[in-house]
Amino acid sequence: MGAVNVQTILDRLAAAEALARKLERRLQTWVALTLSGGVLATVALALWILLATGGEVEDTTVTEERLAAPEAKAASPPDVVTARAFVVVDDKGKPRAELTVREYGPALALLDAAGWRRAMLSVDERGPVLFLSDVEEANAAMLSVCEHRPALALFDAGGVRRAEVAVLGDVPSLRLYDAAGKAGAELDAGESGPALQLYGAAGKTGAELSVLADRPYLLFADAAGKTRAGVGLAEDGPALQLCDAVGVPRAELHVHADGARMRIFDAAGKARAGVGMTEDGPVLGLYDARGKTRAALGAGEAGPFLSLYDAAGGRRATVGAEESVAPDGRQTIYPESTVTLWGADGNLLWQSPRSR
Repeated sequence: MGAVNVQTILDRLAAAEALARKLERRLQTWVALTLSGGVLATVALALWILLATGGEVEDTTVTEERLAAPEAKAASPPDVVTARAFVVVDDKGKPRAELTVREYGPALALLDAAGWRRAMLSVDERGPVLFLSDVEEANAAMLSVCEHRPALALFDAGGVRRAEVAVLGDVPSLRLYDAAGKAGAELDAGESGPALQLYGAAGKTGAELSVLADRPYLLFADAAGKTRAGVGLAEDGPALQLCDAVGVPRAELHVHADGARMRIFDAAGKARAGVGMTEDGPVLGLYDARGKTRAALGAGEAGPFLSLYDAAGGRRATVGAEESVAPDGRQTIYPESTVTLWGADGNLLWQSPRSR
């Protein structure tokens, strides 16, 4: 379209005004006012176009092409954005999310309206960590996988760890801590069986309850962590064991299928004395350092007796009642006043009085 002069535009506007006056007579007053406002707006728009184009009207096709040009020339978004940190703010301008690289590694933090970091995901040289906290970053929970050990830790209002669930290798465990952050109790389930440990103020094991090979055991330790007492269910019955300050067993009480016995041990852990209840009656035995019986005092069905043994364990002398059965089945009973002596070969040397 060619150039149009100002007079032509004015003629067109005069015609539009005449048409507007003709319509104004036919419509209500408020419609007429609306149309008059539209005419004025039209005039203003036309004048603005003329002033902007220097009296020339541009082809509408060219104008549409210009408007469409920015869309065609819009740059595609970048594939990679590089920065040291990203901060996302809310409608009030307060930071609500932070993605940064700290001295220990990358971290993503989510903040509440007061600016407290309520959740943080980070990765350091040990592994990933997810940290969740209450207001003022207290009463927190931490989920981590550090050094091949997944763990969930719970913290109190003072930031002290109070509980932890972890798996080390194939062994799951639950540990509870006191107000100072020291371990107070631990429950685990290892290959040998489950175990519960209670710790003293010094962090040493004070008591342990476990099940080993389907048999329960309860151990008690002193402040140094040395086992001082233990009770358990052995293969042939329950047993109680008492230990000295270095953890060496010194006394034992055992109930088995044939009766009950109590043994006393020396500082090396060797049994040196024992009291037992057998089917024939009670027996007290004394042993040497090699564990050989050297003396026995008992009260059997035949009566009381005292027997002495040599270093090889052979009986060499007996004082008191005794009952023996010969190979032919003949039973011999010796009275309480009997004294019997044997040689090293086990042959009878002397006996008095004779059997009854």
